[in-house]
Amino acid sequence: MIQAARPEETMRKHARLLIVDDDPDLCDLVQLRYLEAEGFVISVVHSGAEGSHEGTSGKYDLIVLDVMLPDMKGFDVAARITRAHAHASSDATAKGDEFDRVLGLQMGGGRLFGKAI
Repeated sequence: MIQAARPEETMRKHARLLIVDDDPDLCDLVQLRYLEAEGFVISVVHSGAEGSHEGTSGKYDLIVLDVMLPDMKGFDVAARITRAHAHASSDATAKGDEFDRVLGLQMGGGRLFGKAI
């Protein structure tokens, strides 16, 4: 008997995610241990410039973006991506205050969540 995959499993196997974060160890952990193991196709970049370039390409279903990048603010990257595409993005921040969360949402982040550091 052939068993059909559940819709969420099919979506995961084809979903392309972009991670933009300057911490290579964290990216490796999230990519290799969690997301690829669940069937997601992951691309990782480590700077705002790379994130802007890749994020505006239209190749990704979801972008996870660190707001504190070495070369530019992640909020600016989110704004560039949003201007280029109405895109689902999530911004990860070690900054937990309300001002930064509101700013992130205003700059184009679809969801802003705290990153465990």
